[in-house]
Amino acid sequence: MKKLNLKHAAFFALAAMSTLFVSCGGDDGDPVGPGNGNKNYKYTLTVDQPIDDTDFISFVIAGGGATQEETIWKVNNTPRTGEQAIGLGRNDFTGSTHTYVVESIQPLRMTAFGVQLINFGADMKYAFKVEVNGEVKLNESGTLTGDGSDFSRDYNF
Repeated sequence: MKKLNLKHAAFFALAAMSTLFVSCGGDDGDPVGPGNGNKNYKYTLTVDQPIDDTDFISFVIAGGGATQEETIWKVNNTPRTGEQAIGLGRNDFTGSTHTYVVESIQPLRMTAFGVQLINFGADMKYAFKVEVNGEVKLNESGTLTGDGSDFSRDYNF
């Protein structure tokens, strides 16, 4: 009787492991998902005036490529030497520039994009668009009204 139970246990263990290996095998999922090849990225970020001294603005974009190249971004057509991540804050939007275009200089495997906007004064209008290989993947805009209203998101492309 004990031998029969051991045989059953061995059979179920083998069946469970086979299922595990089959279900964890390669996936032919979305070929344009994060990390599935080299892509060109373009981020267009806008925050309209007026921006109050107490408002909080943060856009962060980080990318990874197949090479060890450290200069992978240009901002408004100016290469950002040695930067694999780009951060733009409130001070970047308080001058005459209200829109920034951040583009990959070379194809990247994937990018991460974080946005946090907190309004503490007059209404804050924002818009951002993400293009991957020329195709719009995200197009977001809105207005933050009221003291403490916020917009916070993280994205992976």
